[in-house]
Amino acid sequence: MLKRLKQQWRSFRHAEPGQRFQGRYWRARRSTHSRDIGPHVERIVLAVVAFLIGSALCFTPVPGIPFLAISAGLLASESLPLARALDRTELRLRAVADALRRRWRALPWIGRALMSLILVGGATLEIYLLAELVRHW
Repeated sequence: MLKRLKQQWRSFRHAEPGQRFQGRYWRARRSTHSRDIGPHVERIVLAVVAFLIGSALCFTPVPGIPFLAISAGLLASESLPLARALDRTELRLRAVADALRRRWRALPWIGRALMSLILVGGATLEIYLLAELVRHW
């Protein structure tokens, strides 16, 4: 099973952006197990579990976001409209990331240092506030 998951991840990672989720959907449909209900139910249950974990970790976005992304990816292998929506979203997020990367590289070193301090400070504040919330709960 682990070998199969690694192969599926490699195939997904090397697919063309904007076609990854649809390709995963069609590969799931063509697989020899596509007539068997077990893998479909397994993916949906795993997606729900990942969504619940991601939702629980939503107060700290860094650990919550990957679980939500995994959940969406698993559900996309069962729904062509969702797969198409995720492919469009991936292209938009890549465009935003490229723009942010260009702006980051254009900053002088002092600007990068200040932005890094602000981000680390914000993350530290978030962890502190979350710890206080848990402590008083």
